[in-house]
Amino acid sequence: MARIEGWHRAFCLSMTAGRGTTEQPGLALGLNRGGECLGVAYRIDEDQLHCELPLLWCREMLFGGYVPRWVETRDLEGHILGPAITFTIDPHHRHYAGGLPRRAMVQRLTNAAGSWGSAANYLFRTISALRHNGIHDADLENMGARVAAATLSA
Repeated sequence: MARIEGWHRAFCLSMTAGRGTTEQPGLALGLNRGGECLGVAYRIDEDQLHCELPLLWCREMLFGGYVPRWVETRDLEGHILGPAITFTIDPHHRHYAGGLPRRAMVQRLTNAAGSWGSAANYLFRTISALRHNGIHDADLENMGARVAAATLSA
């Protein structure tokens, strides 16, 4: 488990492919400025870096909406774990969606889908994975409840 300060998990990248379309864009998570983020940090064995880092890079930099950045990580007690590479949102990217009202976010997450599946499923799987790791993200939990309610009423 690791915590980073100065960044928080947010649906702030508009997706017109993958989990959305041009007509019905979805949203993807990114690390946006401010707050803190609790998550899982993975250590890649040095002998695996040459094959794992290119895979990670291709997955995260596919649409160019992120800025790779080294951040300081801390454990749950606040002790420094060391630097980790993460992919923060680029607020200048044309698909940056950090200022969307909650209602618009719920609408996109409820209705958007693409070749990678639905935006709602992405949200629900993310919440499930966080819970599995003992992480409670109140903002995502709230968003999940709103999207689930909107899905049931549709």
